[in-house]
Amino acid sequence: MRVVKVFAAGFLCIITIGCSRPDDLNLAETYFPMGMDYEWTYERDDGGWGVTDFDEWGYPIEGSWHDYDTFTVSVCDSLLITRGWEFELVGGEFRDVGRTQIVTGYKVKVFNRKRFLEPDETDPVDPKGFQILYSDDTLVITLKDGKYCGPENMYKEGTDESTSRLKGIGVINQTRLSYSNGAHTTSGDYITDRLLWFCIGDDTIWHHEDTVSSIIF
Repeated sequence: MRVVKVFAAGFLCIITIGCSRPDDLNLAETYFPMGMDYEWTYERDDGGWGVTDFDEWGYPIEGSWHDYDTFTVSVCDSLLITRGWEFELVGGEFRDVGRTQIVTGYKVKVFNRKRFLEPDETDPVDPKGFQILYSDDTLVITLKDGKYCGPENMYKEGTDESTSRLKGIGVINQTRLSYSNGAHTTSGDYITDRLLWFCIGDDTIWHHEDTVSSIIF
């Protein structure tokens, strides 16, 4: 609750304005958990596909490539704002919220759209390619942006982004795909991040089933 003092014609009026901040909200129980000492470690597949060579007659040969690495996203700062919270990330970002997760009231900004922390499914996909759906206990948020180009719209190019989230864990998978589909060849590149483990301080809260031997408990 915020108190505002107003002086008018020699009188003092006190007006109270509700800020609508849900102080009892526990983000740890949502699809968008955030807090100091939170760390997510991912395996990244930075790959693509397209023309890699030409045969002896000059026809293109298509192939694919991959480059693997690991990185850690952590919360470096949190700020209490007028109607909610801001959490700053370091080491990487989440495709849907970016490097700053903004929570106002019971809503979070995803792909520049405010949605409830437990959002309703969207059906059908909105005109701008934004979609929310649930697959068992996983929340999937997708944004697709594509267009037809060239003479007579012979090929399509675009970008698809998506995140998959678990309650209390956050992003377990996220992908950014850029592509160009032509009449005779297709090409594209992508970045896919797979969660290996999620820690709060020294405690390992969740780990991928094939990483158990790599974690020191």
